[in-house]
Amino acid sequence: MVEILTQTIEIFNTAKRYVFQIIVREKRWNRKLHTDSLHLVLKRKYQLNDYYANSAVQEARALFTGIMELQNIYEKQTQEKLKKIKQKLKQERTK
Repeated sequence: MVEILTQTIEIFNTAKRYVFQIIVREKRWNRKLHTDSLHLVLKRKYQLNDYYANSAVQEARALFTGIMELQNIYEKQTQEKLKKIKQKLKQERTK
């Protein structure tokens, strides 16, 4: 029983990583890599049922969305830091 659960979790995590890679590549290359939905791709590739296939796709999309939001926050923070540094440099030059 434990071995079956372990194997199921490993397959699920592998499928989730695979979908995440597809999502990243599709975003980077701005084109679809598969004609079918990601759910169907996972079902065929990993022999998953609907529950696990949908869960893997949803978790991968949520992870990607979170990463994109964090990237936007980091960019804003970096811009604010640069602005403060420029202001300090300007103040130092006027002294």
